[in-house]
Formats: sequence, C-alpha cells, structure tokens
Amino acid sequence: MPVVKVYLNDYLPWLPHMPTHSVVGTAIDNDERITALRLAMSKIVRFCSSQRVAMKDEKVAQAQMETLLLGAGFDIKREHRLSAQDIPDFLISESGFSIVLEMKTRCQRMKILRQLERYSKHQSVDGIILLSATAIAIPPQISDTPAIFASMGRGWLR
Repeated sequence: MPVVKVYLNDYLPWLPHMPTHSVVGTAIDNDERITALRLAMSKIVRFCSSQRVAMKDEKVAQAQMETLLLGAGFDIKREHRLSAQDIPDFLISESGFSIVLEMKTRCQRMKILRQLERYSKHQSVDGIILLSATAIAIPPQISDTPAIFASMGRGWLR
C-alpha cells in the first residue's frame, strides 16, 4: 500500500507567503509561530463570517459584532487606540496574539489598504482581519503582518 503524505501547506496555502524573519529564533520557531497566528486568525474569521449582522450601517454592524464576540467569549477591545490616527474597530486577543478586526460595509479598496497598512506598522499588531460586505482582495501579508479577508455576507447564506 503506498504511503500518502499530507503537508500542512495543503490546508494552509498562505504559509509559503509568510516571512521567516519577524521573530528572533530559528525558521522552525517562526513557522510554528506563524502557523499558530494563522490558526488564531482563522478561528476569528470562521466565527465572524458565520454571523448575521446589518450590512448597510457600519456602526450598527460593529455594535452587533461586539455583542456576538463578547457572547462567544472572545477577549476584545472596541476602538482600541494604536496611535492618534490609528483606531481599529476591534483588537482581539486570541492564543497570545493581538489581532485587528476592521469592519467595512462599503469601502474603496485603496483607502482601506492604506488604513490596514498603517495598522500593520504597529509592533503590537500580530495580524489583521478585514471583515467586509464588499468583496476585496487583500494580500496574505501587509508589511510582514499576516492579513485575511472575511465576508460579512457569508452568514446570510446559511
């Protein structure tokens, strides 16, 4: 009987795109950290994208998501100030990582990418999730910070 090898990259295709220089230590240490971070981000994405929130009003959607996240036991800070200019909708602590969750009901691609770029430059930010009602392609990392898009409309499809 032939042996079938299954690699982690088969299930986590973003791994090859991740930097190996962001944490002091061996590449294996970095790979393990990045994998743990991506898994933490995926947990948040799965939860958020399965919820039904108001997609027409961003502030209402944020308030609804705050209630849902707290109800599910997530450790969140609403509108946490990274700097005078940078205030993401949520900063979520998950598995020892600080992950920004930015919600957009309507957005201009370049404007949101510039905003996410600013967030990525803060050392306190380990990962970025964009939860949007508008489909938008974002790179798997922004300034060496892992990034994921999540659909706000997916919850309405179940």
